[in-house]
Amino acid sequence: LLDLIFKEGDSQWMPAEYFKEITSLVKTTASQFKVDADWIVLRTVEVDGRNHYEQLGPFTIEHVLQLIDKGKIKFTDFVWRTGYENWVPLGRVDEFENPLESSVQV
Repeated sequence: LLDLIFKEGDSQWMPAEYFKEITSLVKTTASQFKVDADWIVLRTVEVDGRNHYEQLGPFTIEHVLQLIDKGKIKFTDFVWRTGYENWVPLGRVDEFENPLESSVQV
């Protein structure tokens, strides 16, 4: 925290980090808004008749599902996240086993 706070009775402005009631509030609020955007997608794209890979992300699970639904990525493309040793085909990941109803497996 880089903000300064002036507390009644103090003689000077103090960094917010000196006030435990403020730092605990900030930590609690930050954890409430944490977004779990840790999925990286490796999409196959064809350029001049040859396959190339394009890395996209990081995304949340919901965003990956939307990309599938819109046909931007396929179940044959690859995903990775922290904890994975290697890229995994999207269609083999439990979190994406039940895509949106409008999604088509290709």
